Amino acid sequence: VRDKGFDGILPDHIDGYDANTGFLLSEGDAVAYCLWIAEQCHDRGLCVGQKNALDLVINLRYDLDYLLMEQSFQYAEYASALPYISNDKAVFAIEYMEEITETDFLNDVCPLANSNQVTAILKDHDWSEYILECQPEENTWYEDYDGDGYGNPASSMVSNFPPEGYTLDANDCDDSDPSVHPGALEIIGDGIDQDCDGED
Repeated sequence: VRDKGFDGILPDHIDGYDANTGFLLSEGDAVAYCLWIAEQCHDRGLCVGQKNALDLVINLRYDLDYLLMEQSFQYAEYASALPYISNDKAVFAIEYMEEITETDFLNDVCPLANSNQVTAILKDHDWSEYILECQPEENTWYEDYDGDGYGNPASSMVSNFPPEGYTLDANDCDDSDPSVHPGALEIIGDGIDQDCDGED
């Protein structure tokens, strides 16, 4: 595979247990097969992805390198990708122009895809050269030094994708203390504004 210029493989129809294959396949068989494929690929310096079969995400998210979903926005299944996203792995979503117009793709799918850190693509069923991609939104991200989910308004950067250690929320009043942030429990009279409301 590498000799032919490819970086990895994408096994298809891994959800054979849901089809009438003539074999007594189970989800466990599919997981075992995918983990074996992943081991073989990684030993050879190749990446390997999961295609569809979203009920297997929870079992494969650590060992496979990316997720590719088809029509996941059309059928509102894109939230299934969260375990891959949480593990800082790429997620791709392909929608098909026979099912959704370019206008609806750009206006409805792209905002959802961008907000969920999914790379969405519009293709045709024939997989011709036609392709329409969402353009990631440019946002201002704020450094979250203490990891409490709230950023320092004085330390920011602009990026199309979330930088590690940054957040969109700029309302931390002490980014060195994870117990101090909006909504934190306020201890009256200790001289510390735990909930960042401007008062002790």
